Amino acid sequence: MTDDERGVSEVLSYILVFSVVAVTIAFVLGDGLGAVTTTQQNARIDAAQSGVAILDKSIETVYQTGVPRRSTELKPNGGTLSVGGRLDVDIVVSQGGSDLFDYGSASSRFTHTIDDQSVGLALGARFRSGTGGVAMTAEPPFHFGDERTNLPVVLLTGADSVSTGSPVQIVADTENEELLDHRTAGPSAGTPYTVEVTVETTPERAAAWNRYFQREGLTAVDDDPSDGTVVYSHETRRLIIEEFTTGLELR
Repeated sequence: MTDDERGVSEVLSYILVFSVVAVTIAFVLGDGLGAVTTTQQNARIDAAQSGVAILDKSIETVYQTGVPRRSTELKPNGGTLSVGGRLDVDIVVSQGGSDLFDYGSASSRFTHTIDDQSVGLALGARFRSGTGGVAMTAEPPFHFGDERTNLPVVLLTGADSVSTGSPVQIVADTENEELLDHRTAGPSAGTPYTVEVTVETTPERAAAWNRYFQREGLTAVDDDPSDGTVVYSHETRRLIIEEFTTGLELR
């Protein structure tokens, strides 16, 4: 090999080594930055989830203690706070095949959205959603029992949306508190009541409700959430149904 050929070979080897090192560094940096971005987004979502839990407790304080108004401060963290959407709930009470009570209402949802993920609150339950679907992170305040069933229906009203870097005041106001139905089946040999609960929302959220009703051991009437509706029933000897309506205002 001549000196010129040896020189060319050394240059090509240097270029090849440099290219491999450069590509490796770019790959590591790109992957590392992606991991950092994902970690930061997850941290923001975790903070949003904690904020929704605080708001949930504030709403609970309003309807459980009779406090007419409560304010909660949340930080959007580069996301959007909103009150809106729609969730429909229907409750039918029957005994021995005869309908005794029929209730239906609609509720808004509170949602904190950051990029492609969100956390929210509806009907007294908390949710977290992302590319993998929707999970119920805290269950509604329902109690299903053979001897006693208590259904406090927590409704939200309002329609607003805020995207800002500054903290947002969320004011929860009591709008309505009402005992809708209260009945007892009598002696243990009597016919129990059948309570049928229908929830209509988005298909992803309906799937989360479907899993909740299954965990509670209710009987499926319609357990296909693909159309956004699930229906479950339960038999009980004593029943209490209450409605608590809270208005949410973003300031």
